[in-house]
Amino acid sequence: MAFQCFVIVFVLLNAIINASFVYRHDESDKVRRQYYYIIEVGFTMLFNLECFIKILCYGFRNFMRRGIFKFEMILCIGSSINAIKYFYDRNYFTYFQAFRLFRLIKASPILEDFVWKIFSPGKKLGGLVIFTITFVIIASAISLQLFYAVPNLHHFHTFPQAFMSMFQIITQEGWTDFVVEVLRATDDKLVPFVAIYFVAYHLFVTLIVLSLFVAVILDNLEMDEELKKVKQLRAREATTSMRSTLPWRLRVFEKFPTRPQMAAMKR
Repeated sequence: MAFQCFVIVFVLLNAIINASFVYRHDESDKVRRQYYYIIEVGFTMLFNLECFIKILCYGFRNFMRRGIFKFEMILCIGSSINAIKYFYDRNYFTYFQAFRLFRLIKASPILEDFVWKIFSPGKKLGGLVIFTITFVIIASAISLQLFYAVPNLHHFHTFPQAFMSMFQIITQEGWTDFVVEVLRATDDKLVPFVAIYFVAYHLFVTLIVLSLFVAVILDNLEMDEELKKVKQLRAREATTSMRSTLPWRLRVFEKFPTRPQMAAMKR
């Protein structure tokens, strides 16, 4: 436990140092980057040493059986490659350095349990993500066929542009400006139908699709509580059945406390 707390402190310290880096877009960036490179190499060596110690303590086979240890090992390999000056200057493997922040979840058991409850049933969330992507792809294909011939409307010239435009409506980031631009480019007689099309799409994705994500997360949180209730109910049923099967001469011991005090006899 002390070793884990020691490592978590260094993960937090590494995150604070990385967050303090500032780009001024002048010659001072090279000097600052050199200092941060030396610090990053030091942290990489420290976390590699941690991984090596865990392999020695658990053994390689037991080490590879746990998912969190595999994740830490992948981070160590990627960070070690990033420590090479050639790759560090080109930021190819900087993502492994940033992914160390996920280890801070282990610092709080409450946060770790909460994240595990939400994302552990990946089948539900994965299915919902696939449904959302499929729906956006279908809506993008339909919109591409409807608006590709509209002049001066670059949002639907290609399928990737149509996909990004329909996905923008899901994010609700400036979607009204996008719809107004489409309405101005279309024929005046078709403006009501185009407006109904986009408003109906927006209502569907915001009221139904996004609500499904909330419902799945809440269901995952309630699932753990239901499991606890089932376990408690089974424990009560087992205790009741045990009491009913005990002979009369042994039921007197049920009156004794579960942890009786021991007395020592001395002369």
